[in-house]
Amino acid sequence: MAQVLAGLHGAKTLLGSATPSMESLFNAKHGKYGFARLDVRHGDAVLPTIIRVDLNEAQKRKQMRGHFSKELLAGIEQALARKEQVIIFQNRRGYVPAWQCESCGWVPECEHCDVSLTYHKHDHGLRCHYCGRRYTPPVKCPACASNRLRMVGLGTEKVEEELALVLPEARGARMDQDTTRGKHAFERLLQRFGDGAIDILVGTQMVTKGLDFEQVTVIGIINADNLMRFPDLRAHERAFQLMAQVAGRSGRKKDPGQVYIQARDIHHPLIGLVAAHDVDGMYARELPLREAHGYPPYSRMVRLLLKHKDVARVDAAAHALAQDLRTRLGDRVLGPEPPTVARVRDKHLRAILLKLDRRRYQTEKAFLREVIDQLFADPKHRPVQLVVDVDPL
Repeated sequence: MAQVLAGLHGAKTLLGSATPSMESLFNAKHGKYGFARLDVRHGDAVLPTIIRVDLNEAQKRKQMRGHFSKELLAGIEQALARKEQVIIFQNRRGYVPAWQCESCGWVPECEHCDVSLTYHKHDHGLRCHYCGRRYTPPVKCPACASNRLRMVGLGTEKVEEELALVLPEARGARMDQDTTRGKHAFERLLQRFGDGAIDILVGTQMVTKGLDFEQVTVIGIINADNLMRFPDLRAHERAFQLMAQVAGRSGRKKDPGQVYIQARDIHHPLIGLVAAHDVDGMYARELPLREAHGYPPYSRMVRLLLKHKDVARVDAAAHALAQDLRTRLGDRVLGPEPPTVARVRDKHLRAILLKLDRRRYQTEKAFLREVIDQLFADPKHRPVQLVVDVDPL
């Protein structure tokens, strides 16, 4: 949006990042953007040391306490002994992502969205993170009547609780959407952390960007595998950015910090690139894959999301739209497919992904607009809602 606004007013735009997107780096390296490379951290701070922890090995040797390895706990204890601060990153809020029946595998889902419910312990409720509805936790399985229900997964609320049990003397706090909803709650939490009233801050993506606290010397990434295993073309790019960004919260002054990355696939190339602070290596690894499949930055992507309460109606509109688009775009039209969450707020969703040629972008965009106008001129498709996302992230 900053670039669009600058274009309207003939202004210059300055983009700054230690982990630029593939598109920004591609534009910089091909002369579309000016490029000033900054290789020194502010104040000559030293990059943190990355310590990789193999969760498979730690569990085999019985060296885990809850979801914390002995290496991470030792690092936290040493930081606390030096009167320093710690940030723990877990990119999932709530207590646990799901309840599950041990007998039949049933998992409670939202009645209005195709997504499992997340348990929040502080209000003892199951909550849908898509529509916000709250449900009372079941006492027995509605599918097989078994009362053997267990909690599976890990959220920030549970991480905070485990830390309180393992390190009772430490003053902990949590930063996620649940704890920062109230007016000024976010600012008050950061103020307390900056004043040293909090020793350990547990959080989601909120803790990865923009925090500059000189007393933070230890960072823990609880489970890096979950960041990398995601059905999205930018999954590895985002995982690298998140891990590199949260690592950058450590050792902001003269003393180098320590970042503990816990994972089962600890030898994954992506973790190696994070450990080496190698942005160029990430770019070199990811770019050929994007080029081979015609993804950005070698194309412009448009995502069309169709919604309606009647599944037959949304299916008909989505297939008609895709068929019309294929007359010109051919196999650059992907879908229609149900997205990962195929129903939200009682509306069924169908997604179509388009790869538009950068050289003919304006022409193909005009064709897309024409096809959409023709489709929705038909009264039977008019009730279907269409959301167009250009350059989806």
